[in-house]
Amino acid sequence: MSVHNAVSSTSLPATQPPRPRPVARKVKPQVRPIELQSSSTLSATPDNEDGDRNKNNGKGKRRASIEFFRSCKEDISKESRRSTKCSKLDLPAPVAHKHERFWILDGNTVLEVGGVLFRLHRSRLVDQSTFFAGLLNDQDVLMDDSVIVESDEHGTVYHLSNTTSTDLEALLQLDKDPMAYYFVPPAFQVLAAILRAATALGFNTYRAFAVKLLENAWSSSLTDLTAESKSNAVEVVVLARTCGIESVLKRAFYEMVRVSGYGLGDGELDSADGEEISRADERRLERMREHLISSWSQDCGAHGLCPAMCWKQDAWERRVHDSGLYDEYQFDPLCGLQALIDIKWDEEEGWCSDCVRVRREAWTRMRQKTWERIGVWMGLDMNN
Repeated sequence: MSVHNAVSSTSLPATQPPRPRPVARKVKPQVRPIELQSSSTLSATPDNEDGDRNKNNGKGKRRASIEFFRSCKEDISKESRRSTKCSKLDLPAPVAHKHERFWILDGNTVLEVGGVLFRLHRSRLVDQSTFFAGLLNDQDVLMDDSVIVESDEHGTVYHLSNTTSTDLEALLQLDKDPMAYYFVPPAFQVLAAILRAATALGFNTYRAFAVKLLENAWSSSLTDLTAESKSNAVEVVVLARTCGIESVLKRAFYEMVRVSGYGLGDGELDSADGEEISRADERRLERMREHLISSWSQDCGAHGLCPAMCWKQDAWERRVHDSGLYDEYQFDPLCGLQALIDIKWDEEEGWCSDCVRVRREAWTRMRQKTWERIGVWMGLDMNN
């Protein structure tokens, strides 16, 4: 359906009749009332039947009446159940209510999202959003089922299903005060809401702002990786897949794979908020963990000491295996290698300085190589 047909018909040529604005209608099925039979009808029986029944059984007439009554009662009960089911399926839709802050008194464009009404300024929507520019400027663009246009007591109402009222509220709050998050970034849930709404509704400036904040928080640079794990990794993966932000996936995937259970509960690949990753990403995480375990095992298999210091091998076993360092970083070899680099092998364990320098350089190269391979294992960096 084109926006030209859905939004306005005043600009059509005089030779063509204006096309009506689509109006959603619900036709409620009529349920006929159930007519109960009177007691006289239930107990009435023909005289000839009474005679025959009394000959065989003196209580036949009464018994027949009771059976007939029970049959009618069952029919009435079934009909009542059918009527109840129909009424449940045809429950009236909840009445939309006005948003407390974004029902602007001098607004001239009404949006309905998830049962919440927003009255906003048309000029601001058109200026900031390519989506609303096409919808409200009567451009000849194709629209999907995410937009329904109706007319009611509020005038023309645009019903949107490509976003939620919570996400739209977060986006409008940013539009109201663009400097709100200049010094202090918003909480992740607020940032995710802004990003989803900005992507769906074509607020490109705010989308770029939200993407930059997300990339800063989930940097793909190895130098920004710390031993402290980050929360919301699952939500970041889902958000990145939904909004097409591949740059944060490597860090988010690594944060998931280096914690027990991928940071999820009960082994389910979804978060407490119902966010779910795809089965393809699930398999990638499993393969990635296998690669990391193998890589860490090889890194800790041989310490490469010079021959003159081989008698110090007990120090390696004590600092790496006996201390629990190997088990601690089994799923996190990048931070494990950094832990090996930070140990003062020369000062505390008496290793020669040349041997320590060579090993630290090798461990640094291993970290960079493993980080680059993660992108390949997850299908992100196909050129490496």
